[in-house]
Amino acid sequence: MQKILRIVLFFCLCSLVMAEDGYRLWLRYEPVSDIALQNEYKAVLGNIVIAGQSELCQSLRGELSSAVKAMLDIEPVFAPGITPGNGLVIARLDDLAQAGLALDDMSGIKAKLGQEGFLLRNIGYGRVLLTAASDKGLLYGGFALLRQMQMNSSLADINLLETPDITCRILNHWDNIDGSTERVFSPDNKSIWWEYENDNPAAARERWNDYGRACCSVGINMVIVNNVNAHVAILSPEKLQRVTDIADVLRKWGIRTGISINAASCLTPDQEFRCGPGMGTCSTLDPLDECVISFWREQIDIIYNKIPDFAGFLVKAGSEGMPGPEKYGRTAAQAADMYGRLLAPYGGIVMWRTFTYDVDDPDQTKRQFIRFAPQDGSFTLDNVFLQNKFGSRDFMSREPFHPLFGAMPRTRMALELQVTQEYTGHDKYLMYWGSFWQEILQSDTYAKGPGSTVARVLDGTVNGFANSAIAGVANVSRVRNWTGHHFAAANWYACGRMCWDTDLDSGVVAQEWVRMTWGNDDEVVTKLTDMLNNSHEIMTSFVAPLGIAHTNTTDHRHYEPGIDARNSWQKQFINADKDGIGTDRTIRGTKATTQYQPQVAAIFDDPKTCPEGLLLWFHRFGWHETMPNGKTTIQNIEDKYAAGLAGVENMINTWQSLESKVDPERFQHVRSLLKVQYEHAQKYRNIWLAHFQKLAQSGQ
Repeated sequence: MQKILRIVLFFCLCSLVMAEDGYRLWLRYEPVSDIALQNEYKAVLGNIVIAGQSELCQSLRGELSSAVKAMLDIEPVFAPGITPGNGLVIARLDDLAQAGLALDDMSGIKAKLGQEGFLLRNIGYGRVLLTAASDKGLLYGGFALLRQMQMNSSLADINLLETPDITCRILNHWDNIDGSTERVFSPDNKSIWWEYENDNPAAARERWNDYGRACCSVGINMVIVNNVNAHVAILSPEKLQRVTDIADVLRKWGIRTGISINAASCLTPDQEFRCGPGMGTCSTLDPLDECVISFWREQIDIIYNKIPDFAGFLVKAGSEGMPGPEKYGRTAAQAADMYGRLLAPYGGIVMWRTFTYDVDDPDQTKRQFIRFAPQDGSFTLDNVFLQNKFGSRDFMSREPFHPLFGAMPRTRMALELQVTQEYTGHDKYLMYWGSFWQEILQSDTYAKGPGSTVARVLDGTVNGFANSAIAGVANVSRVRNWTGHHFAAANWYACGRMCWDTDLDSGVVAQEWVRMTWGNDDEVVTKLTDMLNNSHEIMTSFVAPLGIAHTNTTDHRHYEPGIDARNSWQKQFINADKDGIGTDRTIRGTKATTQYQPQVAAIFDDPKTCPEGLLLWFHRFGWHETMPNGKTTIQNIEDKYAAGLAGVENMINTWQSLESKVDPERFQHVRSLLKVQYEHAQKYRNIWLAHFQKLAQSGQ
């Protein structure tokens, strides 16, 4: 009886102490209520040995200790060496043989694991083995073990051998060094890097540490801490010291820290430009000029003297006012390789973004291809990546995959995802990117025949590259729950998990996140997973029906619905008049489809095979013309707006049905935001549908 009372008291105290404000994200480590699972977990985690003393092993030890205390109400014993009494053995492969725990096919397992993979296996007699080639692999495996426990999965038959598909799994923070953020929309959207909480360095480091834990738990291993519109002051001693401080915290979670740079930093101080003036002695930023090379060599030497494991540079140049090499008659490849050569001895990488629109072609979706495809093979170094947004426009609600992924076989390609929600409702919408990311990753480029998916291009399989990269634009800020909306953290989680395994089903990822964030109740898991899986399609139904884009206001916020017929974006991406709607980008129109491989172009060129969600992206239809599903264009658009509104209403009803199973703090917060989302869906429908109906009527 006393034991039962103690367990009840433990649960009550946990509910009182751990207020549900979202800060813990998916690392809540809630008490395990199932007695059988409790006993199983205690048998394994009551006695742990970690055969290593590195900083990464110490991080793993601390994480396991706090998790076991929280979930099982016991103090785990950390044994000094491997003995038959250990329930959980954590050791590198090279240490297993010495301890008499060598596995069959040890060399084969080591080859499969690489430097970051892990093996998590029940080896009988109630013992679990976690092994890897490196301490970083052990750390990832430790979080995988805790993930299984948080989802109430038995360890009796656990046998996970995982290695990441992508070598560089990155979060890019578009954070300004004055503490503001460019694309974070939460109520307190200040940077966690550049504005300390109440000017308290200790509090900032605690926040950085918890950020590092969360990123490590999903496999993120690099972070860029400042905006792609980089101010030259990032290279100042004061700001580099901040970067050094950040790196010192994130390093113990296996995360390397990098920065965005302004290519014009080498210019003299009298030369003004966006995010300038210069801080060097050069009259040019020509990447072949010795002054420029010398400047960047010196800066890189300074950085690595302070941060030995510095990740490298992210570069936005020749775009939106950011100076680039083209002004001096040089190419992006020449500039990227210059940085790559200087960074290579230290192990740093270069991520050169393709987000530019300065090529003279009336169809904006074609311009990046026209500029960069001819440079294939010119990016010669294995530490240099060409970083493309998922589509050729600008993080639209839905876009076709970027044609460059299937067109540059001699170039290491990186994918840029937007984890934050610039055009997709900011932090007001419940909107899960995972289902759309899966759509992009599994799109077949046909670059080298069927099966040349974007995922296989990215991981190097198609073109034979060892290094690979995916970067997500982060949605993290100083707000207490990190992302503003309690469901927006699902996108952060999914970014890491789907970078680690590019073939992971987004629905499986959603369910993992739900179980760890909201609990393992069957009804909660089923309903919330369905909400996440359906949320992107619901949102596109009223923000971007049938593939039209830029229905947002065309100001910097990209949030409210707004009609501006004079705006070039809306003219091109909605292109609605009395005769119809949509832009013909087929072989008969702007010929944008010819930038894809012929098999892909054929799919997009034919309205019958073009995905419904991209019909008005690639085709133009008359208002009363019959679309492939047998309905007229205006009928389809009316149906989409109705479906979007009904979808949000259904989410509201689903959420309301879970009131008794969700903590009151988070329940009320999400309910209030779902109401905002519904009102916004009404706004989009009312404004745009009335506009489209008026045009359709005028054309009769």
